[in-house]
Amino acid sequence: MKTQYPQGKQITFILAIILNLTCISDMERASNFPVKDVCNDFGNIDPKTIPPESTYFDEKFKRRLVFISSYQTVPYDLLTNAIQIKDEKTLNEFEESYASLCLKGRNDKSPIYEKIEFVKERKRNLSQGLLKGINQDEIINVEIQDTESIEKLYNGLRYFFNFRAGKKEANSLLRKFIESHFNNIEYKYYNSLEFDGDEFKFKESIDELHKIKNTKKYIYLRIMPYQLSDLFEWSEYDFKRQSYSFIMYNEPFRFQDWMKEDRFEMQKSFSVQIPQIEAKEFKRSWIERDQSQDHYERDGNFEYYEKQRYLIAEILFKVENGFEDKEAWGDCSNYSIYWEKPPIEVDCKLREDLRRKKLNLVPVRYRFENIRENKVFHNY
Repeated sequence: MKTQYPQGKQITFILAIILNLTCISDMERASNFPVKDVCNDFGNIDPKTIPPESTYFDEKFKRRLVFISSYQTVPYDLLTNAIQIKDEKTLNEFEESYASLCLKGRNDKSPIYEKIEFVKERKRNLSQGLLKGINQDEIINVEIQDTESIEKLYNGLRYFFNFRAGKKEANSLLRKFIESHFNNIEYKYYNSLEFDGDEFKFKESIDELHKIKNTKKYIYLRIMPYQLSDLFEWSEYDFKRQSYSFIMYNEPFRFQDWMKEDRFEMQKSFSVQIPQIEAKEFKRSWIERDQSQDHYERDGNFEYYEKQRYLIAEILFKVENGFEDKEAWGDCSNYSIYWEKPPIEVDCKLREDLRRKKLNLVPVRYRFENIRENKVFHNY
């Protein structure tokens, strides 16, 4: 019987099957020898401590992978030599791997983050550009790069700052900054689960919050959103001034129960200068999303939609005191604090000391980059 393949193609087909079976075999073998205790030195692990039987070469991604558990892998180079990372994509991959394995999704940095070549170069560029002339000790750095947080930006940056920042997995310094702006920090801590009765630990926590409140004056935000409208509400193009402007989303349907926890506001919109010749494209693929390179991927029997992230947004906000709550209730029978009149069935005391200050975010400098088109807009 004649084969349907020419002889050369038949040999190639057979070799492909053999290679695929070999790869599967290597992967199964490696999954039986996962490497343990990688978090303390994640990114800078001595290669000699990684058994060869725990690794395999992935033909699809052309990378050597290491099994960390029976189902989770990390690229060998990220586990052992992350200091040499030199691009944004690889840095994001490294940080997401670390957060997933060692922080259970929390958005904190790895121990070697500050030593990574790309991070050091970026800091040098910041000190000469967007953060030039700003005292670094007065800045809170908020870098959002994990996919989960970016997916939850559908309610805008206001939602992230107010809701996500209150969660344990969010940026810890931003969370403490928000906590520090309660008018009576001591009262809040005494009436929270974070106070365990240790007076010395309590005093250290209070001192830390007071220091943050008194010294931090700026928030530096760095994020890779899918589109700039995920962060802010944008105006139509102003042909006379050749600019777009943005402000925080403020529609009631965008923030519901957590609206009473809202601590941030932008009292005025902020202009972004875009030449008229580029205004249409800026709206099409920066403010809105260019989906031309999004595509479906198939992994075994599953298909998933892969959205490319090609934008980097960097914004420096100056933080100013805004309006205060008109009233506040504490010592409530249900252990809650209210900033509007509590339900009639709840007994509370009027506590003026619990009135919170609104924090007004004033954009000072911006830098928007499209890494796919190698194009940047900034105002410094």
